[in-house]
This record gives sequence, C-alpha cells and structure tokens, in this order.
Amino acid sequence: MKMILCRANRNPLGGEELAAHPSLSRIAALFGLTLIALISNGASQATACSAGDLINQADLGGTHLSDCTALDVHGYPPMSGPHYGSWAAFKTYTAPVSSGYFLHSEEHGAVVILYNCPSGCPDQVATLQALINSFPVDTLCTRVSPKTKRRVILAPDYKIDSTFAMAAWTWSLKTNCLDTAAMHAFYTAHYAHPPVENENLCNDGVDYSGNGWCGDNGIRGNAGSSAKQSYLQRADFTWEADLPYPSIVTAELFSMEGALLETQTLGQSGPGHTQVTWDGSASAKRRGDGPFLLRFTAHAAGATSKTKNMDSPSTTRVVFP
Repeated sequence: MKMILCRANRNPLGGEELAAHPSLSRIAALFGLTLIALISNGASQATACSAGDLINQADLGGTHLSDCTALDVHGYPPMSGPHYGSWAAFKTYTAPVSSGYFLHSEEHGAVVILYNCPSGCPDQVATLQALINSFPVDTLCTRVSPKTKRRVILAPDYKIDSTFAMAAWTWSLKTNCLDTAAMHAFYTAHYAHPPVENENLCNDGVDYSGNGWCGDNGIRGNAGSSAKQSYLQRADFTWEADLPYPSIVTAELFSMEGALLETQTLGQSGPGHTQVTWDGSASAKRRGDGPFLLRFTAHAAGATSKTKNMDSPSTTRVVFP
C-alpha cells in the first residue's frame, strides 16, 4: 500500500493544486510499512490487495456554496474544500451521490465508501454493507434517529479512478480490490474526526435520490422549462411513515438558516402506514423560490411536545422553480 501526503500549492494562474510533500517521504514510508503490517495481521487477502493508495490532503477549508454549483475539486473523491450547504444523509444509496453533499457529510465526521462497478458487483456491495454493519453503533447518531447507526455513506460512483474508495476529512483510500482489513483500519483511524469539534454531529442529512441530486430534473431549478413546468403543477411533498399509534402530523417550513417560516397541520393519522402531503403552492407564492427546509413531524395524539414516532422528524430541502 502506498501513502501519499499532499499539500496545496498556489497556482500562479489562480486556484490551488496538490503536490507531493518531499520532506514527509520518510514518514510516509514508515506509516506505509506499519499499515501493511497491521493489514497483514488482520486478513489473508491483504497481500493481494497491497497496491492501494492512502492519501492525506492538506485541509482546503469548508466554505459552503449554493447547492449544485460547480465545485473546484482537488483530488477525487474530495477530502476537504468548498461544498454544498446541505449534507447527504448517512445511509446506503443505490445511485451516485453528488460529491458536494457527501463532502459536507465528511465535514461532520462521516466516512464515505464508494465503488465503481459499471457492470454491477452485488457480491462486493454486500460485503461492503456487512463491513459497515460490523462497525460500532454511534450513540451520537442513535440519540438523533434510531434508524441511523453510524455516519457512513455507501454509494456507487463512476468518477473514482479505482474500483473502491473511502474518504474522510483530509484522507482517502483507493484500491482496485476489496480489502476489508484495510477499509476497517481506515474507518477506525478516521471516523468521527471532523476539522473542528463543533462539526462533530450526526443530525439528519438530506436524501435527494428521488430528485436526482444535481441531475437535470427541474426540482433544483436547473433543468429545462418543461421539467420546471411539470414541477410547478405538483408543488407538493409527500411523507410516509409507519405510526405506532394515532398521531397529529405537522409540516414546518424553515429557511436554510433554520428560522421557522410557517407551520401547517396535516391532520391526524395512524396507527399503521401513513402518507401525508404538504401542498407548497401557497408557500411558493408567499416565499419565492427558496431553497427551504421542510420538516414533517408526528406527535402522539394528545401530546404537546416530544416527537413519538421513530421515523420523524424527517427533513427535506425544497425549491420552487
């Protein structure tokens, strides 16, 4: 396994570029030997998977940008640098996640695991999922949502130049074979290590899978007029959950800064599977395009404070194109 330590050099034409740090070569060699020894003790397959690259990048900051704007990425998968203001939910995805979102997740201490299998690799994905499930449960996450066990994202990604890659803040690991021992070592070393302590959190992130993330679908306001027109005709958002008892469901609209703008009671539902819809047409007229945060919350009927349903609150970013 190779280790590459990088620093950011100022490009005279503007921007930054990565370069090897020659003064750290002896440290890199020492670390590489130590890591290989650790992997060899952990799994017999390490010898066959010893050609991975372990990369440490200088911290390029974490400026927040508007969602879906172009990113100046230094290395892929990104390990630091400007990213979007929303972070991707900590979960397993079946389609690629825009890097501006999962980089923000890294800023909150997440480890991102990516795979590039154009023809599919279900066995390897199952192995990766089993590896994730073996990691310790993060109580910082379960206190927020019982469904989120740890800050990990697993997703396909066709931009990586290896078959598998892992990324955390300022670190990445790339390999062309599935070395679970090396991945476990990377996770142990870099999980829950945000750039600053107040970013060490496991609050609910966003999941725009159904909307194509930054794809050309109109929901982010960056598509053709036909997609936008179709979206305007259905300016509503639906929430589904399994409620254990009768509950009052509300929808709250927030600014991206967290200020509560309006609340709408959607009625009583449950017990059982529940589906409620918030109509955003009136809000679109009052508030403009957004973006906004929309949160659905279920309260046990008669309760006035705590959210009782384990599946709520659920937060979604909404835009009215």
